[in-house]
Amino acid sequence: MQLSAAEIERFREDGFLFFEGLFSKDEVRVLESAAAEILGSARPSTYVDASGDAIRMLKGMHLYNDTIGRLARHVRLVRPCEQLLGSGIYVHQTRLVPKEGLKSAPSSGFPWHQDYSTFFRTDGMRAPRAIITSVFFDDVTACNAPLMTIRGSHKHGLILNRNSPPDENPHVQLVLEPEVLRDLAAEGGVTAHLGPAGSVLMMDVAMVHASTENISPMDRTFCYVIFNSVENKCVGTLRDEYHSCEDFGAIIPLPDDCLLASEARG
Repeated sequence: MQLSAAEIERFREDGFLFFEGLFSKDEVRVLESAAAEILGSARPSTYVDASGDAIRMLKGMHLYNDTIGRLARHVRLVRPCEQLLGSGIYVHQTRLVPKEGLKSAPSSGFPWHQDYSTFFRTDGMRAPRAIITSVFFDDVTACNAPLMTIRGSHKHGLILNRNSPPDENPHVQLVLEPEVLRDLAAEGGVTAHLGPAGSVLMMDVAMVHASTENISPMDRTFCYVIFNSVENKCVGTLRDEYHSCEDFGAIIPLPDDCLLASEARG
């Protein structure tokens, strides 16, 4: 999969690219099976909602799950991100965010933030030369808490929340102030990314984004693979391997059929 010059320019301008149905229904079924296996195991990298009723996210799945490991090296993700970053890439982090429908307490949302603020302060990511890829494991509609972005917000680089007290826990997201968000939204508007399972959103690591709680009957599970440039490797990370991977070798992508071939062998 090769991006066109127009797509690369659009990414530079907007901060994201969206590919509807990039993975087939058969491939999505393989990914769903992996998600069920992952959600059924207890690991230190599992985080629950404040209510304790739902899993908020899991991290580092590519380190122990073969299917997610293959997804993280899939040519349809790797080649475009290499083009966008202009270098080889490695996996900085993977995470699974399951927002199940009709839980006794709704799957909670994520306030407006940049992932780069955490990666910069906590993992030693020196520059925003990373791509967040979000793979839809479910159909995403206006009703089941879609991911929202502010177009062009990545151009501001690291946005410091100067009106808030220092955050003593570097793992916590740096939530943006309402005044900052209003200004950013006035510039770029808010985009909700909707599409069928198998769709993929690629966005700049400095993109401002958020999602609401899921009060619908429909599940909304995303798998995130964050790719960093090999020329931008992190230094002095404060976190465990499942937060911030330390294998900085450039990924050699797997063939286009790697997800289905893996299933056939299994």
